Amino acid sequence: MKAVQDRILGAWPDLEVETTKDLLKALRAQLLKAYEDGSLQTGLNDIYKYVGLAKEPGADEEILGGEKDFRRDPARAHLVRDDGAWIHFTIRVRQEGRKTLTLVAYDFEIVFPAPHTPASLVVNPGFLRVDLNPPDHPNAEREIRSHVHPGNDDLQWPAPVMTPQEILAWMLGDGLRPRHPDKQRT
Repeated sequence: MKAVQDRILGAWPDLEVETTKDLLKALRAQLLKAYEDGSLQTGLNDIYKYVGLAKEPGADEEILGGEKDFRRDPARAHLVRDDGAWIHFTIRVRQEGRKTLTLVAYDFEIVFPAPHTPASLVVNPGFLRVDLNPPDHPNAEREIRSHVHPGNDDLQWPAPVMTPQEILAWMLGDGLRPRHPDKQRT
């Protein structure tokens, strides 16, 4: 696994923004576009209410999106897609110089309403979480710092390190939606 993790971490993406506030603006803009396109139910006021900077001081800064809830209670969903699935995320970054923003960690989770597709066609994973743990996290020692949880908090599959904008686009787009009935595998 060390070789896999080294390869994954060796393909580190550029955030393409210079500050935490720039990243926050870019994420909000993505969510607003998804709302305008009809793929996100959550409107302008709630996007600004639930996507912002964490208030805790520290060397690293955090952007919070929605409310992290590992019980996955739909009553606590804030960033809701048009199909009822909801997203929450935390992104940790570090400002290194005036124009260099470094990705430290993230967790993005999408929770699917039950059932999100007919049970006869697909097994409902319930949720999918994409994690990049910080370098000092125990998962880094286990060589699975960047991974996906496919519907089970105890299962981890190695994953590429992506920018927050890429992950959000994937979760809002067609990549995590049921296939059209005409295109279902049989």
